[in-house]
Amino acid sequence: MIRSTDPTSSLANGDELLNRIEQALAKGVREALLRHKLAGNPVAAWRDGRVIWVAAAEIPVDQSRSA
Repeated sequence: MIRSTDPTSSLANGDELLNRIEQALAKGVREALLRHKLAGNPVAAWRDGRVIWVAAAEIPVDQSRSA
């Protein structure tokens, strides 16, 4: 019997993989925002159909999810 090594071969595994990817991306964004804020560097953001600079003091940081 040949078994697939593809982690998305079943719907349940695919959903789990997507969830883990989304969590990793969200964590990376939180960490990057915190680093920029602590270093005093602005970040670029998309608002009202255009790119703007968000000053370090105005960068929102989700303290409840940091780890």
